[in-house]
Amino acid sequence: MRPSTDTEPAAGTLAISAVHEREVNADAADLHVTVQGLSLVTGGAALKKAKEVAALVTALVQAGITESDIQLESVQLESSSGLLGRSSAARYRLRVRCNELEHLPDALGAVTAAKNARLDALDWRYPESREQYAEWLERALDEANFKARVAAAALGARITGIHHASERSLDDPESPRRRTFALEGVARAARAAPVDLGFELSHRRKVGVRVDVQYRIEGFEPPAAMG
Repeated sequence: MRPSTDTEPAAGTLAISAVHEREVNADAADLHVTVQGLSLVTGGAALKKAKEVAALVTALVQAGITESDIQLESVQLESSSGLLGRSSAARYRLRVRCNELEHLPDALGAVTAAKNARLDALDWRYPESREQYAEWLERALDEANFKARVAAAALGARITGIHHASERSLDDPESPRRRTFALEGVARAARAAPVDLGFELSHRRKVGVRVDVQYRIEGFEPPAAMG
């Protein structure tokens, strides 16, 4: 199919649009976490040798997260002198993949309970496959063909072919994949009382396919002008 364009229907064609939508459940989540460290360790060694980071990794593993799903994304030096040294403070940014959402509450608890950690964002992840998309596309096209046959019959015309077809993936803009947080006080509050993070620990999202098809038709005769 051609990519979607906003072209006007050509003469002698019947323009039909159809949509197939469904809701899918998130099956994983990525937590983006910043850890304030009192010493600088570069590279993957930071996960074991930076004291504050290592403590969080241990807590996350106890919460059910696989250690290989905890990745160091960046290290930012914090030094008033600008000199690099092992005694320099550093800010570590981690990405934590939670592949089983039943572990998400405990993983969030580990982050919010850590003294020097802050939850920056949560990305919901959804199952995706070419086979799944192909099924949605087939259903949308079936609907478009059905509507075209009905419309052509009502017009006294017949479909002779396809002039143009396009498709595009649908993604619900009202249900964002990412939640960001400005929760400087969450870690302190979490140690004293449960914290309401403002969202449910599960997520559903509308996805689907829209097709736009221009069918070539013959045999239609517009009604005679009234005079």
